[in-house]
Amino acid sequence: MAVLKIYDAILDGHDERVQQCGDIAAEEYANGIVWSECETREHNVFVHTTFINTVNNVDIHYCYGADHYLFCPAD
Repeated sequence: MAVLKIYDAILDGHDERVQQCGDIAAEEYANGIVWSECETREHNVFVHTTFINTVNNVDIHYCYGADHYLFCPAD
């Protein structure tokens, strides 16, 4: 288990658009947010989380256990 610094903005995988577009919807979401205005917190990342891509200097992770996307500052 690793601890990551994540943004408070989380994209729900149950959303209809996300179900249709998958990772592309998460990448568009990452491009549409002003991340400097979002709070961050530490989060325990378990093995059921997969790295997707880095967009807009933000790492996107998909948590298939909870069916949502997490966004982390890219270091």
